[in-house]
Amino acid sequence: GVQTCALPICYINTATKVGFIAGDGDGYFRPEDPVTYDEYIKMIISGIGYDEIAKSKGGYPSGYVQLANEIGVLDNETFMSGTNI
Repeated sequence: GVQTCALPICYINTATKVGFIAGDGDGYFRPEDPVTYDEYIKMIISGIGYDEIAKSKGGYPSGYVQLANEIGVLDNETFMSGTNI
């Protein structure tokens, strides 16, 4: 039969496997916590396959934010690093 798992565990597992997320600095996931702009940008850049480029520009969060600006992901959006969406 088809295995099921409790949400948000299924989403976290899938997003981790494909590299969109990696948890906090200790590898923990906190699905109840709000998402910050830095985390949001990291997920977008990872989702479009630009992780290595972002890492070459300084990694998380600065390299991801820099790349997002360069490729137009932010498109003149007001971006406040470290704040919640």
